[in-house]
Amino acid sequence: MTVVHDGIRADLLHAIAQVACAATGGRSASVALCDHMTDELVFVAVAGEGEDAGELLGGRFGCDVGYAGQVFHTGASIEVHDLWHQPRFAREIAAEVGAEPDAIAVVPIVHGGAIAGVLSVLDPGDDPLPALMTLAAHATAALDVCAALART
Repeated sequence: MTVVHDGIRADLLHAIAQVACAATGGRSASVALCDHMTDELVFVAVAGEGEDAGELLGGRFGCDVGYAGQVFHTGASIEVHDLWHQPRFAREIAAEVGAEPDAIAVVPIVHGGAIAGVLSVLDPGDDPLPALMTLAAHATAALDVCAALART
């Protein structure tokens, strides 16, 4: 039964990533959740540019890496422009998937009273954070639904 619940979670989070791209005009979006056993963020949903290549899905990086790691640890949403001149930008991760974004917006996903992961958009349009914060709340609801299904 866990496989069914994992499939539902993947579908729900993928839909949220797709809407994040559409709502912000971003090139791509991702949801990365924390694997507390390894202290890594794991890409569990990807939408937009590069989605079909599948290169990013399942990828892992330290919970302290880049702007995603910063948001994961602080809980503060962030929007950063001119990324290639920013020392905190995780260039290695972007290079692995062939992305050369100019900007990123990242918001935390809170579940069970703690930050469970992040929702990120590359090259969003103007003022993406309000839409992303709303979508992060939907991601929380999706995780709640999946947790409830797992208990049944």
